[in-house]
Amino acid sequence: MSSILEILYDMLARPKEAFQVIASYGKLSKAFQIVLFSTVLSSLAAYANVFEGSFKGAMLLAQIVCSILMWGISVAVWHLLAELLGGRGSVKTLLTAIGFTYFLQLLIVPIYLIASFLPAVGFLLIMIATLVFAVWSIVLGILAICEVYQLSGGKATLVYFLPLLIFMGIFIVMIFTASAFFMSAATDILANPPQF
Repeated sequence: MSSILEILYDMLARPKEAFQVIASYGKLSKAFQIVLFSTVLSSLAAYANVFEGSFKGAMLLAQIVCSILMWGISVAVWHLLAELLGGRGSVKTLLTAIGFTYFLQLLIVPIYLIASFLPAVGFLLIMIATLVFAVWSIVLGILAICEVYQLSGGKATLVYFLPLLIFMGIFIVMIFTASAFFMSAATDILANPPQF
């Protein structure tokens, strides 16, 4: 297997080839180390001037736990959807491939640090960098699903975004249901005001 640094470089320059190597030879333990290290370092940089003392430690611990949980849950859902769409791959391989994408968080750390010294444009710099890295992270996630499950780009994109679309649909239905309930209750109260 290529060295981890070579694979991480290839994820920026030649992501398809990098995921082929990860799918064939990747180790879940290395992916876990990348997720943990990236989460800790990016969280420390993001919270550097925000929180103090034990609250900073609690925020860091919460960030680590949430990051690992989201990694596992999202991969499990993507695995299920990929298999339903005819893909053939293993959840362990996808977990490894997606874990390697977390290194993008390391690339944003210098931008957080630079922005902390530039109060006038720091927020704008962070927003632009976050947008760029979020888009590239999505692209890498879709490519990982493509390579691990041998799906077309369209199917892999559907697998990636379908959980978000379902969640948004459920949220919209909940909003409309709550609105209808409160409108009905308000109409009843206005039609029959309480007598004191």
